[in-house]
Amino acid sequence: MPATLPEQALDLMLSHCQSLSGEEVLPIAQCSGRVLARDLKALLAHPPQRISAMDGFAVRAAEASKGARLRVIGQSRAGAEEVPQLCAERKNEAVQIFTGAALPELADAIVIDELCDSENNNGENNRGENNNSERYATMTIREAPVLGRYIRAMGADFSQGETLLKKNKLLSLRDVALAATMNYAWLQVSRKPLVSIVASGDELAQPGEARGKKQIAAANSLMLALLVEKLGAQARIVPFAKDSLASLKKAFTDALQGADLLVVSGGASKSNADWVGNVIKELGIEQLFSELAMRPGKPTRFALAQGVPILVLPGNPASVFVGAMVFMQPMLRKMLNIKEQLEPARYRLKNNLAKGGARSHYMRAQIVEGLVEVFDDQESAHTLTLARANCLALQPANAPAKRKGEEIEVLGIPEGL
Repeated sequence: MPATLPEQALDLMLSHCQSLSGEEVLPIAQCSGRVLARDLKALLAHPPQRISAMDGFAVRAAEASKGARLRVIGQSRAGAEEVPQLCAERKNEAVQIFTGAALPELADAIVIDELCDSENNNGENNRGENNNSERYATMTIREAPVLGRYIRAMGADFSQGETLLKKNKLLSLRDVALAATMNYAWLQVSRKPLVSIVASGDELAQPGEARGKKQIAAANSLMLALLVEKLGAQARIVPFAKDSLASLKKAFTDALQGADLLVVSGGASKSNADWVGNVIKELGIEQLFSELAMRPGKPTRFALAQGVPILVLPGNPASVFVGAMVFMQPMLRKMLNIKEQLEPARYRLKNNLAKGGARSHYMRAQIVEGLVEVFDDQESAHTLTLARANCLALQPANAPAKRKGEEIEVLGIPEGL
């Protein structure tokens, strides 16, 4: 059977992933990285009234010509219950105002502190100073203000009742800040998919516990778990499985309990040591494909255990990361009902690129000053180049060689991944 193309594999995987049901209500502080289950309408306008953007004096622009001297009748501070009002029957009045404070109803301009001279009740001049402890008796304008400048209109940011955050959005910390400004303390979010993670291999040891030359400090389970959490799902790491049918069978059985997705790294082979393949047969799991025309990631498999998708990735870290980005990430977004998918962009090459091989190649690369540099080292077991990459350059199977300056498709690695 010919190897499956990556795009065919992804279509197949997505066809077997369902949007999950279930919601929960959480304190807003716990909602960064969660998926919003309902549209959010602003409970308040922001700002909720006209406010000053600067320290200074609230005035009527028609009275605030250069050299005008105005009587200061009071102060307006942010959060104050009452605001001194300019009188319609009297002229040449001003209200000292501080940043974020409400404007008097008749004020339509702000004279900032730097553009006026003020005199306190003791007759002392406070030229351009902001003395919060004094109430100024008078102020003299050195430069006429511009009508409306330094005034933030009510609802200038958003209006009450305006829909600002749509359902099925993966909430960033900035989205959470917006929801807080909208006056929400609790948010309704979608249930997190539970992703079980299994890594197999006699050589695996926990980071910090590798001893001797026969053990490897394993990063795959940790990397997958962190990526799962970043994508808005919940990770459950199953203890390492040994290279034996009994050990891996137990790991599969434990991992599938309650899981929405199982991701396995390592243990797949074309030899007699194909522990994953043997377990799939032993447990009667339906395998949909067992080989990809993809580099890295040729041994990638996809299977179903009573409707639960199983993504089997190779054991090398770069293969795991690429497979997670190309396959696991879209599957989780579908489960969370997130419509937007990460799409490739086109960049010009910083270096020459040799012609492609028989498999589609997802190459670790780095975008620098608008150009993409494909690393020479594409060894799938190496983590240093993986850590330095900020994108994957996509080279189709049997693609011709490219010269420096030619375009190539690039899949960006989001910040933090």
